[in-house]
Amino acid sequence: MNIHYRTIIALFILVISAVFSDAQDAGKPHGIVDENGTSLSGPNYQISKESGIIKQNNLFHRFQTFNLHKDETATFTSFPECQNIINYITGNGIPAEQAYSWINGRILSSSQANFFFINPSGIFFGPNASIDIQGAFYASTADYLSMNDGSTFGNQVMLDDDLSVAPPEAFGFIDTNKSVISFERTSLQHKTSNDIIIAANMITLDNASIQSPEGLVRLSNMNESGKILCNDTINNENRFDGTISLTNQSALDVSGAGSGDIQIRAGEFTIDNSQLMAITFGNENGGCTHI
Repeated sequence: MNIHYRTIIALFILVISAVFSDAQDAGKPHGIVDENGTSLSGPNYQISKESGIIKQNNLFHRFQTFNLHKDETATFTSFPECQNIINYITGNGIPAEQAYSWINGRILSSSQANFFFINPSGIFFGPNASIDIQGAFYASTADYLSMNDGSTFGNQVMLDDDLSVAPPEAFGFIDTNKSVISFERTSLQHKTSNDIIIAANMITLDNASIQSPEGLVRLSNMNESGKILCNDTINNENRFDGTISLTNQSALDVSGAGSGDIQIRAGEFTIDNSQLMAITFGNENGGCTHI
């Protein structure tokens, strides 16, 4: 009797991979539900500009819940003049323990706009999480987003006329919010010279990496009421007193022809068996690492 060992081994690997993939998403919240309680159709979720509110160069979306499992994609479409796609997850009508966002799939946007993803209940990035966007990527557990004209966008009920045409200015935190942004076995890669900005009460990387060649990677947090500026934390007037940790061979990497910048803003920063990488491979000027 001929036994095809290679075939058996290949099938065994496929079965184990499928089981492991299911295990990654097991028990995690699933699906995307818009502000009105309508569940979007997956696994290829289409989020059009018509489903949001356009205010000049801003496109606003609000969701009750937003989660992506492995092999799922959320595709955002906007308009040529769009500069900011702003997404806020309310958690309204969702049990508190399931109100966080589980991102283990792909976020896609062909727009040149910056992409904001805000969930005050927390954001967890899994091993299959990826972003395919053209502008800067912002992820935050802020309670609200403060705009440049002093208005805010958050969980409060707002009429279309109340939304601002001004650009985002800062992430606003209330001291009762103690949520986390976590990267576990994640390899989050952005396009060259683009920025990744993470602002939360606590930020953890466990065997994970965040990479933006020649760009900016900024991690900022606080555990008190205040604001974290979207585009400049070095001159932020507030005190950063949260915790940021990189463990188990995690990395922040902005290496490239001319390295980018790494900025860490926290009351306590732990780096254990992990690294910050800002290597210049070419003749371009290198950036700065600021902790």
